[in-house]
Amino acid sequence: MADVVQSQNGWGVTYTYTKICAFKGSTVEISCTYRYPTTNNYRYTVEKTFWFKGDEIVDLKTKSEYSGRVEYNCHMNRCTLRITDLRESDSAEYKFRFKLPSVSVSPSAEIVEGSSVTLTCSSDANPAAKYTWYKENGNQNLHPLGKEPQLVFRSIQSSDSGKYYCAAVNDLGRTSGFVSINVKCE
Repeated sequence: MADVVQSQNGWGVTYTYTKICAFKGSTVEISCTYRYPTTNNYRYTVEKTFWFKGDEIVDLKTKSEYSGRVEYNCHMNRCTLRITDLRESDSAEYKFRFKLPSVSVSPSAEIVEGSSVTLTCSSDANPAAKYTWYKENGNQNLHPLGKEPQLVFRSIQSSDSGKYYCAAVNDLGRTSGFVSINVKCE
């Protein structure tokens, strides 16, 4: 029996099993698939995946009681949690979370033509990421707009309205997030 946790705009997680019974000392595997929206021109890449227990959103791998007993096998929108040497204290609801880089706009209020606007990209990538900004323009070839964590518009114009992507890249891979802005004429 699968359990779907559905969110808005195409985001969601589907768990393969919602209830698993296992013996003390045994090994259990819990699997899920996850989805997120894509556009014609760009595909997001997940920056981080992890499992947590109950309502405490803390990566199991960082908790001392799971040290050496948890393993994640994540590939192509599917992730499996493996817990070995089960204990009575492991009896709980386990949940999965995935994360994209954070992209924000300042000011967050209505953007008016001629004002100063800053788009900021932040990533938990380790080693530290290098950033590149792109604007979706309807064709497959996105041209870089900047290579800093912030993209600054000193005097934004209505033609600057659109969807902006931030790509964070390090030696381990590439991840990305986006923000849409709508510039109002005065």
